[in-house]
Amino acid sequence: MENQKIAGVGISLPPQIVTSQSLMEEIQADTRFGLPINWVDTRIGVEERRVAAEGTMPSDLATDAAINALADAGINPEHISMIIYCGIEKDFMEPGTAHIVQKKPWIQRGLHGC
Repeated sequence: MENQKIAGVGISLPPQIVTSQSLMEEIQADTRFGLPINWVDTRIGVEERRVAAEGTMPSDLATDAAINALADAGINPEHISMIIYCGIEKDFMEPGTAHIVQKKPWIQRGLHGC
């Protein structure tokens, strides 16, 4: 594994955004807990989070991120020697999600298999 490097990075964010303020409004934080609606934003710094569509697996997002990383690096999947999955969520207890990303149907996404 001589001359290995990170050649590209990629992300995949689900389109649905849920704001902290909307969650605080939903639980009626101001009236039930005496907390201002912007409490999470100002105290914790989390303004929004992304929610994946029903049935979307972590490996689906990771595969999209991998495709973006390959585009960023300008390389073909056949030329990579390692996949590192750095997520909190995973598809299953075992196997690891990186293995699932490696086997996703790359051809359906217009790339050669890795």
